[in-house]
Amino acid sequence: MRGRIANQLHQLFTVNINKFSNLLILSFKDKITLEVDILGMPKLSIRANAGLVFFALLMIFITPPATQAATLSINPTIGTFSLGSTFSASIYIDTEGESINLFDIYLKFPADKLQIISPAVGKSIAAIWTTIPTVDNENGVAHLQGGIPKGINTTDGLITSINFRVRRVGEAVIKFQDNSKVLLNDGKGTDILRDVINAIYYFTLPPPAGPHVVSATHPDQGKWYQSGNLVLAWPSDPKISSYSYVLSDNPVETPDDISEGLKTSIGYNDLKSGIHYFHIKGKGGDAWGGTTHFAVNIDRDPPAEFSIEVLPGIKTVGRNLVVSFFSSDRDSGIDHYEYKLVPLNNPKGTALVRGATESFFIETTSPIALTALDIGSYDFIVRAYDKAGNWSDERTRIEIRRTIFRLVTGEGLRIWGIYTVPWVMIWIIASIIIALLLYSGIRFRKWHHGIISKKSLGAIPVEVQPLVDELKRYRNKYGKILILILSLWSLLGLLPNTTLAETAALPAPYVTLAPSNITNNEVLYIGGKTTNTNEAVIVYIQSEQTGETFIERVMSDGKGDWFYSRAGFLPAGRYTLWVQAELNDVKSPPSPRFDVFVSLSALQFGASRLSREALYLIIITLFLILAFVLIAYSAFHFIQGRKKHKLFLDHVKQVESGIMRGFAVLKRDIEAELVALRKNRVNGEFSSEEKQKESELLRDFEWVEKYVGKEIWEMKIGEHDLS
Repeated sequence: MRGRIANQLHQLFTVNINKFSNLLILSFKDKITLEVDILGMPKLSIRANAGLVFFALLMIFITPPATQAATLSINPTIGTFSLGSTFSASIYIDTEGESINLFDIYLKFPADKLQIISPAVGKSIAAIWTTIPTVDNENGVAHLQGGIPKGINTTDGLITSINFRVRRVGEAVIKFQDNSKVLLNDGKGTDILRDVINAIYYFTLPPPAGPHVVSATHPDQGKWYQSGNLVLAWPSDPKISSYSYVLSDNPVETPDDISEGLKTSIGYNDLKSGIHYFHIKGKGGDAWGGTTHFAVNIDRDPPAEFSIEVLPGIKTVGRNLVVSFFSSDRDSGIDHYEYKLVPLNNPKGTALVRGATESFFIETTSPIALTALDIGSYDFIVRAYDKAGNWSDERTRIEIRRTIFRLVTGEGLRIWGIYTVPWVMIWIIASIIIALLLYSGIRFRKWHHGIISKKSLGAIPVEVQPLVDELKRYRNKYGKILILILSLWSLLGLLPNTTLAETAALPAPYVTLAPSNITNNEVLYIGGKTTNTNEAVIVYIQSEQTGETFIERVMSDGKGDWFYSRAGFLPAGRYTLWVQAELNDVKSPPSPRFDVFVSLSALQFGASRLSREALYLIIITLFLILAFVLIAYSAFHFIQGRKKHKLFLDHVKQVESGIMRGFAVLKRDIEAELVALRKNRVNGEFSSEEKQKESELLRDFEWVEKYVGKEIWEMKIGEHDLS
């Protein structure tokens, strides 16, 4: 409507602007009188400054028309209808002064409550249905696509009328989906759909036509209940001679004409989850009267299991988290969520949770933003409630870690946000670590194989043998008595439970929250529900190593929720937990026992504790110191080795020179002996002594040439390798 008025104003002043052109020649101080006729209203006489009028008309003239926007609506937008009835809903379009030639509409409705029995009835602005209207009653979607070849400009154009049948009591929203479109008749297919008006309807049972039915167990026909035990009643009427009734899943069933007698109440036990309908009619005289329908909503099942998503992650260095979750319920649907954030590393911080005035769970919606969290571990617990009051819990462990190391691009590794180790140093350290690990691996492998060899020979280390002998001696001396003591202890341990089970009048508390594994740097917590509100819950924590039992007492709140978190950390080990309720000096039997393993995460030194992160930092610091010591040690031996190696090479060169000189002299002498021997031979032939002498000289020459030459060659090769 606002868009149409703006356009008409624009057209009015655009057409008649020439009538006011003489304003240009008027003085800005002159007064003029204007008569304006807008939308058929009585003429308005306006006397104002000429300059102001001119600028006002100029601004209207140069201002473009308002952007058009089509609107889809459902009529009626609200209504109440009875179960089993049918009604019609019409879809209208307002093109807001524009011409459209195509609509593509997706309509969503709750399939469990409504069913479409005819998608298009009566007249429509659509000249052509480009696709046949489709209905998916299983998923609750209807699709309508039609065209107007010549276009249409309308304020209340009827697209179609849809007939629905009511299938279930409750409320339903019929809405246009986001992928719906209305296309402008501009040849470009411009979507001008900007607004939609959805509809909401309420569905009830037909008004009573027979006896008026009430229920003490399920009084409200619009609510959901956990109990499967149903009691119904109706007032007696002297005019009624008999009643006929039936309980079924059919919302509008009529009972048969067989009399059920004159009793005015009926009970049903262990009904399954779902909607049940009680139908009753009375007989007055010879005729049966009308039927009354009574709805009973039962949901005995908790919501479905669901997952919890934590961004950026469950283990992170960020202090701000976003937690999201989603669950569903088959029958009544999800009503709301509640959450609890349990800090595990701060016993003082959890003390408030154990207070009587502190709420255990806080109602919330998904997602949740957790801001400014302290460093430590947390258990994030989400409880989903359905509309019948059933609930289910899911939880996840969140760890906010301290940023010990952080990579800085172009700089190196930053430690504790203060010190930055350059990349060159990091690579040097990494190379040394790899070498040390390789060396350690070889040594450990030899050690391992040595152990395997000893084991295969059945050898027992000398330092262990006395312990083995001592153990055998004690086993022979005390073994039977120890078994008897343990048996009696186990028997006596069962007697208190039996006695309590016989005498207790209270049911044991339910345990719904309890970690199975924590560390000795995390807080132990346990929680659950009691049958009665404001009950005392006694928590027992027994160490399996020492047998020591810790006993704590907490109170359940107004909803029966109870929660306990230990004010200090437990030493590492295995513990057994159980709980017991107490009300008015009457105690319940103990709950089932369950084990909790506390792993070692921090070292204890008297009253001081050393966390895993601090321990890691100390180890890393020592490791870096050791690495630098090894680097210095290796550098020292490398430098000293290079000096000694240089001296050794000089000595080798001197020896080589001496050998070469000796070899030359020896070769010369041998050659001289051979020349002299051959000159003195008789008649060109050697005597036997001369032949022997020649052979000996040749053998010596060959030995010197090969053996001494080989030694010199090997020394040269060694020099090359060492250098």
